Parts: sequence; structure tokens; C-alpha cells
Amino acid sequence: MTDPVPRQQYAFRPSPGGLKAWDVHRLIGLAADLPVKDVALADIREIDQTCRYEPDDPPPACRSILVDAEPVFRAELR
Repeated sequence: MTDPVPRQQYAFRPSPGGLKAWDVHRLIGLAADLPVKDVALADIREIDQTCRYEPDDPPPACRSILVDAEPVFRAELR
């Protein structure tokens, strides 16, 4: 967890026109000057959706979960 630059990440969402993808680093840059807004976890619909582990995937190992959680640990929460 010593690397200050997060790994490259993409967000995906299905749409009627096919799968949409967003470059998370680009979004962070575009949002840099936007005001910070508090959002309740209950208002984030993705909180209860499968986004990393699909139902047909094998159960994730602890290491895999920790690797996925690393960006959360390093996040600057305001």
C-alpha cells in the first residue's frame, strides 16, 4: 500500500446500447474541481450489486478481496 497512484481502473455498466465503460482516472481528473457532496451509503444503488465477483465465478479468496479493497483503504474520505 505504499504506491500513492491507484492502479488503472474502469467502471462498467450495461445499457440498452451495450456495455458502457468509464476510465476511473479520467473521471477523477474531470471531477477534481467539483464540490464535495455527502452521500449516504443507502443512496448508492451499486452497494448491493455484484460488480467484481459474478455469480458463476468461484468464491473469491481472501487475498482477492483484500486486493480489491486496497483502493478503499487508500481513499481520501472527507
